[in-house]
Amino acid sequence: MIRHVAAAGARFYAEDLSRIKIQRAEFLPEENLTLAGQQIPCYVIRATYQYTEGYAPKHPARLTFWIEKERRLIRKETVVQTLSPSVLQPLREVDQVDTIYYTVVSLGGLPPSTLFNFSPPNGAKQVRRLFFNDRSIDLTGLSAPPLNLKTLDGIPFDPTSLKGHVVLVDFWASWCVPCVQQMQSLSKLAQKLRKEGLIVIGVDWGDDDLNAAREFLNKNHYDWTNLRGNSETATAWMLNGVPLVALIDPEGKIVYYHDGYEEPEGTAIVNALQKINPSFSSGAALCQ
Repeated sequence: MIRHVAAAGARFYAEDLSRIKIQRAEFLPEENLTLAGQQIPCYVIRATYQYTEGYAPKHPARLTFWIEKERRLIRKETVVQTLSPSVLQPLREVDQVDTIYYTVVSLGGLPPSTLFNFSPPNGAKQVRRLFFNDRSIDLTGLSAPPLNLKTLDGIPFDPTSLKGHVVLVDFWASWCVPCVQQMQSLSKLAQKLRKEGLIVIGVDWGDDDLNAAREFLNKNHYDWTNLRGNSETATAWMLNGVPLVALIDPEGKIVYYHDGYEEPEGTAIVNALQKINPSFSSGAALCQ
């Protein structure tokens, strides 16, 4: 993990440098930094730069380095950028100042093993998989979290009833336009593949109006089981929004996991179904 984060940081830093054009650089008066209880004589250099591609702020950024005299190592750096904090107030500008101190710099030799020892604090929980951002979330290959929920009519749902079956789970809300579009294609799949054993379970997003959700289902004749979502289920499924579709195989593993809506969604679902059981190939005609 430490190596991954360090490598990613170095790569992004190098990519940023490749897009930077130094406009002006100057020496400032030398300073003594106090780091880890030590006085460190430093050269001080200030540079003004702008990005040559991509996002280009209106004002050049000012970057200042404190460089250790003895080893020529950066021990402190400060970046000052003049930004508009809101697109609604483009004329209002603030100075954003970021400062990094390199309190300990050791070159040569192996790092002490104590740096790689980790004792989790009280209350820490082990996660099934670590994601660095929302876009990387994918539960494919993991066991599906149980749907310990109630139907929209308040009847408790038995999640064990899904064991041994192929299950398509659709997280939705009546106010969500992409959800409405997606449910139209899911309805066709549900009708066509029900005989092959496909079970469709809908999970209504927790902040959806309950009466609106019921009316939407009745109006469109979506007769598969629909459950009322809650925060616990949203956390377990790492739900950041709707729609989200997941396909579970008979062993309870997630074989397809996708948030958002795209036109070829049905094709991707059918392809995943065919890998589970070739009998689901009859649904391919619905995706032409």
